[in-house]
Amino acid sequence: MRRFFSWLLVLGTLLGCSVRYFPIFPPVRLLWQLQLVCGELGLLLAIPLLLVAFSGTFDGAKDRILSSAAAFALALALLPVVELLAQERNWIWDLHYSHQSKPVPDPSFPNPYNLDASDSLFTFREFFKIPETATPVLENFESKDGGKLEVYIYSPVGENARISPQKPWILSIHGGGWDSGKPNDLDATYSAFLKAGYTVIAPTYRFAPTYTWPKQLEDIETAYAWIRKNAGRLSIDPEKFWIFGRSAGAQIALKFAYNFKVNPEDAKPIRPRGVINLYGPSDLEFGYRWSFLRDVLNSRELMQAFTGKTPDSGPEVYASASPLNDVTRDSPPTLSLYGRADPLVWYRHGQRLHQRLIANGVRSTLIELPWGTHGFDFLPNTPGGQITVNAILRFLKETDGK
Repeated sequence: MRRFFSWLLVLGTLLGCSVRYFPIFPPVRLLWQLQLVCGELGLLLAIPLLLVAFSGTFDGAKDRILSSAAAFALALALLPVVELLAQERNWIWDLHYSHQSKPVPDPSFPNPYNLDASDSLFTFREFFKIPETATPVLENFESKDGGKLEVYIYSPVGENARISPQKPWILSIHGGGWDSGKPNDLDATYSAFLKAGYTVIAPTYRFAPTYTWPKQLEDIETAYAWIRKNAGRLSIDPEKFWIFGRSAGAQIALKFAYNFKVNPEDAKPIRPRGVINLYGPSDLEFGYRWSFLRDVLNSRELMQAFTGKTPDSGPEVYASASPLNDVTRDSPPTLSLYGRADPLVWYRHGQRLHQRLIANGVRSTLIELPWGTHGFDFLPNTPGGQITVNAILRFLKETDGK
């Protein structure tokens, strides 16, 4: 029995870690989840794999094949951490300097990379902590058709809750393929933002296929108007906010940010300080034509349900739903994170958006995780989760307008 479970661990790790090199896999959700576990929790898998590789004896004889396979699986499980450590300095440079026009940064600007562990994007100590979960207050707002939609309000905790009566805030738009998802999917991730003094407000929106594009954008616009109206009661600063979206929610977030409508009643124009894009599809026609015929989410069918058309029958709808088409020199600073091994939202979405932003003179930072698959940020203490949280916190500070 011990040998059976050892082989199960080894083969599962080998399969999950190898999928990243062959992202074209059949629509098996379990295989994608296995890839996610092996990529983000490799440090935990390394402990039993190490025991299997070097413990030695099964049924009275050393199983060299099993030991060799376990050693190879161990190397694959630890590879994401090795890649992270190799790339961390590059990502820190990009977060601080990639947007600058000068080839050499101002020498008075502090070095963003030093030996202080607090400046790292990833620490082993944080990996082994139990994630904290934020607790929201649930309220409702009305959609344009009079329907009730939920909005989750997360307020800062600890000392940060008393710093100012008007907190900077983040409008967070959840993912779920436009046909599902909940605003509290990222409760553990929000905890880091609350500790840093930010309020997080996460509305929901109406789902496809019952409601097609642009109903989702209309709901976020309505949610924003509700938030502005209740800014005093929510103790938030109307002038200091960012937009955050994940997967399908990132597409909506980018559309909202790049087409932001200034309220004519404001004494001075109020615009988002920046937008955070976690592996969002930036060009729907590109995504449709370059998606696999069959994948975990049946992406082509999902996009048809979302838009009500195909790119051939409704090219104008696909163009309207693509944030890439809305980039101008006035677009807000953008932070994008994508996984190179993501089979659902190709990292080329991020590259093409980044190039368009740079061409228009907009501050843009793109981080690509070599091992990352869809959902790499789901657990905030894993390599993908820590990089996501810490990159966002740096981006918030860099764009806070001070």
